[in-house]
Amino acid sequence: MNKTFTKISFSLLLGGMAFAANAVEPVYLNTFEAGVGDCEIIGNGEIKNVGGQFGNVFANALDGMRTNFLRLPGSSFDKVDKNLSVAVWLNKGNETDPFHYMWSPIFACYATYNKVDNGCPMLVCEYRGGFLQINTNGPDNVGDNWCDFVDAQNVEGHNTFFHGDTDWLADGEWHLYTVTFTPTSAVVYFDGEVAQKWEIAGEGAGNTCDISAVPTEYICLGGNQAWGWVDPDPGFYFDDIAIYNVALSQEEVKAIMTAKANSDAGVNAIENSQNETAVYYNLNGVKVSNPEKGQILIKKTSGKTSKVIF
Repeated sequence: MNKTFTKISFSLLLGGMAFAANAVEPVYLNTFEAGVGDCEIIGNGEIKNVGGQFGNVFANALDGMRTNFLRLPGSSFDKVDKNLSVAVWLNKGNETDPFHYMWSPIFACYATYNKVDNGCPMLVCEYRGGFLQINTNGPDNVGDNWCDFVDAQNVEGHNTFFHGDTDWLADGEWHLYTVTFTPTSAVVYFDGEVAQKWEIAGEGAGNTCDISAVPTEYICLGGNQAWGWVDPDPGFYFDDIAIYNVALSQEEVKAIMTAKANSDAGVNAIENSQNETAVYYNLNGVKVSNPEKGQILIKKTSGKTSKVIF
Protein backbone atom coordinates (compact mmCIF):
# COMPACT_ATOMS: atom_id res chain seq x y z
CA MET A 1 0.00 0.00 0.00
CA ASN A 2 1.51 3.35 -1.05
CA LYS A 3 0.67 6.09 1.41
CA THR A 4 0.77 9.75 0.38
CA PHE A 5 1.07 12.64 2.80
CA THR A 6 0.16 16.27 3.15
CA LYS A 7 2.54 18.64 5.00
CA ILE A 8 3.64 17.03 8.25
CA SER A 9 4.01 19.42 11.18
CA PHE A 10 4.04 16.95 14.05
CA SER A 11 5.61 13.63 14.93
CA LEU A 12 3.84 10.83 13.01
CA LEU A 13 4.37 7.11 12.81
CA LEU A 14 2.61 5.56 9.81
CA GLY A 15 2.51 1.79 9.88
CA GLY A 16 5.94 1.70 11.48
CA MET A 17 7.63 4.49 9.47
CA ALA A 18 8.39 7.48 11.65
CA PHE A 19 8.61 11.12 10.61
CA ALA A 20 9.76 13.87 12.96
CA ALA A 21 8.36 17.39 13.13
CA ASN A 22 8.55 19.16 9.74
CA ALA A 23 10.26 16.10 8.21
CA VAL A 24 10.72 15.81 4.46
CA GLU A 25 7.86 13.87 2.85
CA PRO A 26 8.81 10.78 0.86
CA VAL A 27 7.50 10.62 -2.70
CA TYR A 28 7.01 6.90 -2.19
CA LEU A 29 6.52 4.77 0.92
CA ASN A 30 5.59 1.16 1.56
CA THR A 31 5.43 -0.03 5.18
CA PHE A 32 4.05 -3.51 4.28
CA GLU A 33 1.40 -3.18 7.00
CA ALA A 34 -1.23 -3.80 4.32
CA GLY A 35 0.83 -6.58 2.74
CA VAL A 36 2.93 -6.31 -0.39
CA GLY A 37 0.78 -3.43 -1.69
CA ASP A 38 1.89 -2.09 -5.05
CA CYS A 39 5.16 -4.04 -4.99
CA GLU A 40 5.74 -7.49 -6.48
CA ILE A 41 7.57 -10.35 -4.77
CA ILE A 42 9.94 -12.03 -7.22
CA GLY A 43 10.97 -15.52 -6.11
CA ASN A 44 10.28 -16.96 -2.68
CA GLY A 45 10.21 -14.00 -0.31
CA GLU A 46 7.16 -13.23 1.84
CA ILE A 47 5.45 -10.62 3.97
CA LYS A 48 6.09 -11.65 7.57
CA ASN A 49 4.88 -10.24 10.86
CA VAL A 50 7.77 -9.79 13.29
CA GLY A 51 5.70 -7.90 15.87
CA GLY A 52 6.62 -4.80 17.83
CA GLN A 53 7.16 -1.48 16.12
CA PHE A 54 8.12 -3.11 12.80
CA GLY A 55 5.03 -5.28 12.35
CA ASN A 56 4.82 -6.60 8.80
CA VAL A 57 8.10 -6.70 6.89
CA PHE A 58 9.36 -8.07 3.58
CA ALA A 59 11.37 -11.20 4.40
CA ASN A 60 13.52 -12.08 1.43
CA ALA A 61 14.33 -15.72 0.70
CA LEU A 62 17.89 -16.88 1.30
CA ASP A 63 20.19 -17.57 -1.66
CA GLY A 64 19.38 -17.60 -5.32
CA MET A 65 20.95 -15.19 -7.79
CA ARG A 66 18.75 -12.55 -9.42
CA THR A 67 15.97 -14.85 -8.21
CA ASN A 68 14.68 -13.46 -4.90
CA PHE A 69 13.89 -9.78 -4.49
CA LEU A 70 11.08 -7.27 -4.16
CA ARG A 71 10.18 -5.23 -7.22
CA LEU A 72 8.94 -1.71 -6.53
CA PRO A 73 6.58 0.08 -8.94
CA GLY A 74 8.19 2.32 -11.54
CA SER A 75 5.89 5.09 -10.34
CA SER A 76 7.91 5.27 -7.12
CA PHE A 77 10.41 7.39 -9.09
CA ASP A 78 7.83 9.58 -10.84
CA LYS A 79 8.77 12.71 -8.86
CA VAL A 80 12.51 12.00 -8.69
CA ASP A 81 14.74 14.23 -10.81
CA LYS A 82 18.32 15.22 -10.02
CA ASN A 83 18.41 14.35 -6.31
CA LEU A 84 17.49 11.09 -4.61
CA SER A 85 17.40 9.54 -1.15
CA VAL A 86 16.47 5.96 -0.31
CA ALA A 87 15.85 4.91 3.30
CA VAL A 88 15.01 1.40 4.45
CA TRP A 89 15.19 -0.52 7.72
CA LEU A 90 17.25 -3.71 7.51
CA ASN A 91 17.67 -6.81 9.63
CA LYS A 92 19.91 -9.76 8.75
CA GLY A 93 16.77 -11.91 8.85
CA ASN A 94 17.45 -15.36 7.40
CA GLU A 95 21.20 -14.78 7.10
CA THR A 96 23.68 -16.41 9.49
CA ASP A 97 27.10 -15.91 7.85
CA PRO A 98 28.16 -12.28 7.21
CA PHE A 99 30.59 -13.39 4.52
CA HIS A 100 27.67 -14.85 2.56
CA TYR A 101 26.02 -11.49 1.84
CA MET A 102 28.90 -9.02 2.05
CA TRP A 103 28.80 -8.21 -1.70
CA SER A 104 25.05 -8.53 -2.19
CA PRO A 105 22.86 -5.64 -3.38
CA ILE A 106 20.47 -3.79 -1.09
CA PHE A 107 18.76 -1.58 -3.68
CA ALA A 108 19.05 -1.55 -7.47
CA CYS A 109 17.44 -0.10 -10.61
CA TYR A 110 17.60 -1.61 -14.09
CA ALA A 111 15.99 -1.16 -17.49
CA THR A 112 15.50 -4.90 -17.99
CA TYR A 113 15.46 -8.10 -15.94
CA ASN A 114 18.13 -10.58 -16.97
CA LYS A 115 18.71 -13.69 -14.84
CA VAL A 116 22.27 -14.05 -16.20
CA ASP A 117 23.57 -10.50 -16.01
CA ASN A 118 22.31 -6.94 -15.80
CA GLY A 119 24.02 -4.16 -17.71
CA CYS A 120 23.45 -0.45 -18.05
CA PRO A 121 21.58 1.74 -17.58
CA MET A 122 21.59 0.92 -13.88
CA LEU A 123 22.00 2.06 -10.28
CA VAL A 124 23.22 -0.36 -7.58
CA CYS A 125 23.68 0.10 -3.83
CA GLU A 126 25.74 -2.80 -2.49
CA TYR A 127 26.01 -4.13 1.03
CA ARG A 128 29.81 -4.08 1.34
CA GLY A 129 30.51 -0.79 3.05
CA GLY A 130 27.56 0.73 1.26
CA PHE A 131 29.38 0.92 -2.06
CA LEU A 132 27.55 2.44 -5.02
CA GLN A 133 27.60 2.33 -8.80
CA ILE A 134 25.63 4.27 -11.40
CA ASN A 135 25.80 3.92 -15.17
CA THR A 136 23.22 5.70 -17.31
CA ASN A 137 24.79 4.99 -20.67
CA GLY A 138 22.71 3.04 -23.14
CA PRO A 139 22.65 -0.78 -23.34
CA ASP A 140 25.84 -0.66 -25.45
CA ASN A 141 27.60 1.18 -22.58
CA VAL A 142 28.98 3.84 -24.90
CA GLY A 143 29.42 7.23 -23.22
CA ASP A 144 30.76 8.97 -20.14
CA ASN A 145 27.62 8.79 -17.99
CA TRP A 146 28.84 6.68 -15.11
CA CYS A 147 30.45 6.74 -11.69
CA ASP A 148 31.88 3.94 -9.54
CA PHE A 149 32.45 6.14 -6.47
CA VAL A 150 36.07 5.06 -6.12
CA ASP A 151 38.63 5.60 -3.34
CA ALA A 152 39.92 8.88 -4.78
CA GLN A 153 36.40 10.38 -4.71
CA ASN A 154 35.80 9.41 -1.08
CA VAL A 155 36.30 12.40 1.25
CA GLU A 156 38.38 10.12 3.51
CA GLY A 157 40.68 9.23 0.61
CA HIS A 158 39.59 5.59 0.61
CA ASN A 159 36.46 3.45 0.68
CA THR A 160 35.80 1.48 3.86
CA PHE A 161 34.65 -2.13 3.87
CA PHE A 162 32.11 -3.19 6.48
CA HIS A 163 31.93 -6.96 6.72
CA GLY A 164 33.21 -9.77 8.90
CA ASP A 165 34.10 -8.23 12.26
CA THR A 166 32.70 -4.85 11.18
CA ASP A 167 29.45 -6.17 9.70
CA TRP A 168 26.75 -3.70 10.78
CA LEU A 169 23.91 -6.25 10.64
CA ALA A 170 25.66 -9.04 12.54
CA ASP A 171 23.99 -8.19 15.88
CA GLY A 172 20.58 -9.27 14.58
CA GLU A 173 19.00 -5.91 15.38
CA TRP A 174 17.17 -3.54 13.03
CA HIS A 175 19.29 -0.79 11.42
CA LEU A 176 18.43 2.14 9.17
CA TYR A 177 20.23 2.22 5.81
CA THR A 178 20.06 5.53 3.95
CA VAL A 179 21.73 6.65 0.74
CA THR A 180 21.59 10.12 -0.84
CA PHE A 181 22.60 11.28 -4.31
CA THR A 182 23.11 14.69 -5.93
CA PRO A 183 24.85 15.45 -9.25
CA THR A 184 28.11 16.05 -7.33
CA SER A 185 27.91 13.84 -4.23
CA ALA A 186 26.71 10.63 -2.63
CA VAL A 187 26.46 9.68 1.04
CA VAL A 188 25.69 6.38 2.78
CA TYR A 189 24.44 6.43 6.37
CA PHE A 190 24.22 3.53 8.80
CA ASP A 191 21.84 4.42 11.65
CA GLY A 192 22.17 8.11 10.89
CA GLU A 193 25.97 8.14 10.94
CA VAL A 194 28.04 8.79 7.82
CA ALA A 195 29.59 5.51 6.63
CA GLN A 196 30.84 6.72 3.24
CA LYS A 197 30.82 10.09 1.49
CA TRP A 198 31.96 10.87 -2.02
CA GLU A 199 32.37 14.14 -3.89
CA ILE A 200 32.57 14.07 -7.69
CA ALA A 201 33.00 16.58 -10.51
CA GLY A 202 29.47 16.09 -11.82
CA GLU A 203 30.48 15.56 -15.44
CA GLY A 204 32.81 13.43 -17.52
CA ALA A 205 33.67 9.74 -17.43
CA GLY A 206 33.65 8.33 -13.91
CA ASN A 207 32.22 11.56 -12.50
CA THR A 208 28.62 11.62 -13.74
CA CYS A 209 25.68 10.87 -11.45
CA ASP A 210 22.56 11.50 -13.54
CA ILE A 211 19.68 10.39 -11.32
CA SER A 212 17.15 11.71 -13.86
CA ALA A 213 18.30 8.99 -16.28
CA VAL A 214 18.09 6.07 -13.83
CA PRO A 215 15.82 3.36 -15.28
CA THR A 216 12.63 2.52 -13.41
CA GLU A 217 11.44 -0.66 -15.13
CA TYR A 218 13.02 -2.83 -12.42
CA ILE A 219 13.48 -1.13 -9.05
CA CYS A 220 14.59 -3.84 -6.65
CA LEU A 221 15.10 -4.52 -2.96
CA GLY A 222 17.32 -7.40 -1.95
CA GLY A 223 18.70 -8.88 -5.15
CA ASN A 224 19.22 -8.58 -8.90
CA GLN A 225 22.97 -7.91 -8.83
CA ALA A 226 24.78 -5.88 -11.50
CA TRP A 227 26.61 -7.09 -14.59
CA GLY A 228 27.61 -10.76 -14.35
CA TRP A 229 28.50 -10.59 -10.66
CA VAL A 230 27.69 -13.82 -8.88
CA ASP A 231 26.70 -12.55 -5.45
CA PRO A 232 23.69 -14.20 -3.79
CA ASP A 233 20.36 -12.54 -3.14
CA PRO A 234 20.50 -11.63 0.57
CA GLY A 235 17.96 -13.17 2.95
CA PHE A 236 17.44 -9.84 4.73
CA TYR A 237 14.27 -8.48 6.28
CA PHE A 238 13.26 -5.06 4.90
CA ASP A 239 10.80 -2.54 6.31
CA ASP A 240 9.52 0.96 5.55
CA ILE A 241 11.09 1.52 2.14
CA ALA A 242 10.94 5.26 1.46
CA ILE A 243 12.08 7.23 -1.60
CA TYR A 244 12.66 10.99 -1.57
CA ASN A 245 13.31 13.46 -4.38
CA VAL A 246 15.80 15.40 -2.25
CA ALA A 247 19.13 14.55 -0.64
CA LEU A 248 18.29 14.17 3.04
CA SER A 249 20.63 15.89 5.48
CA GLN A 250 22.18 13.95 8.34
CA GLU A 251 19.81 15.70 10.73
CA GLU A 252 16.82 14.56 8.69
CA VAL A 253 18.10 10.98 8.65
CA LYS A 254 18.62 11.06 12.41
CA ALA A 255 15.09 12.42 12.85
CA ILE A 256 13.76 9.19 11.33
CA MET A 257 15.82 7.25 13.87
CA THR A 258 14.59 9.36 16.79
CA ALA A 259 10.93 9.19 15.84
CA LYS A 260 11.15 5.43 15.38
CA ALA A 261 12.66 5.04 18.85
CA ASN A 262 10.00 7.27 20.39
CA SER A 263 7.24 5.29 18.72
CA ASP A 264 8.41 2.13 20.47
CA ALA A 265 7.56 3.62 23.86
CA GLY A 266 4.02 4.34 22.72
CA VAL A 267 3.50 0.83 21.36
CA ASN A 268 4.95 -0.75 24.51
CA ALA A 269 2.65 1.32 26.69
CA ILE A 270 -0.32 -0.12 24.87
CA GLU A 271 1.07 -3.67 24.93
CA ASN A 272 1.19 -3.41 28.72
CA SER A 273 -2.35 -2.11 29.07
CA GLN A 274 -4.81 -4.36 30.86
CA ASN A 275 -7.91 -3.14 28.99
CA GLU A 276 -9.91 -6.05 27.60
CA THR A 277 -12.53 -4.14 25.60
CA ALA A 278 -11.87 -2.39 22.30
CA VAL A 279 -9.84 0.73 23.00
CA TYR A 280 -8.06 3.06 20.58
CA TYR A 281 -4.76 4.84 21.17
CA ASN A 282 -2.77 7.28 19.10
CA LEU A 283 0.75 6.36 18.06
CA ASN A 284 2.25 7.93 21.17
CA GLY A 285 0.24 5.58 23.39
CA VAL A 286 -2.40 8.14 24.43
CA LYS A 287 -5.97 6.88 24.63
CA VAL A 288 -8.36 8.30 22.00
CA SER A 289 -11.95 8.47 23.22
CA ASN A 290 -13.54 9.67 19.98
CA PRO A 291 -11.63 8.36 16.94
CA GLU A 292 -12.16 10.27 13.70
CA LYS A 293 -12.26 8.92 10.17
CA GLY A 294 -8.83 8.75 8.59
CA GLN A 295 -6.92 8.64 11.88
CA ILE A 296 -4.07 6.14 12.16
CA LEU A 297 -4.50 4.44 15.53
CA ILE A 298 -3.56 1.40 17.53
CA LYS A 299 -6.53 -0.77 18.43
CA LYS A 300 -6.47 -3.05 21.46
CA THR A 301 -9.09 -5.78 21.86
CA SER A 302 -8.84 -8.63 24.37
CA GLY A 303 -5.09 -8.31 24.69
CA LYS A 304 -4.44 -8.04 20.94
CA THR A 305 -3.00 -4.87 19.43
CA SER A 306 -2.96 -3.79 15.79
CA LYS A 307 -2.45 -0.61 13.77
CA VAL A 308 -5.59 0.53 11.95
CA ILE A 309 -6.82 3.38 9.81
CA PHE A 310 -10.16 4.33 11.42
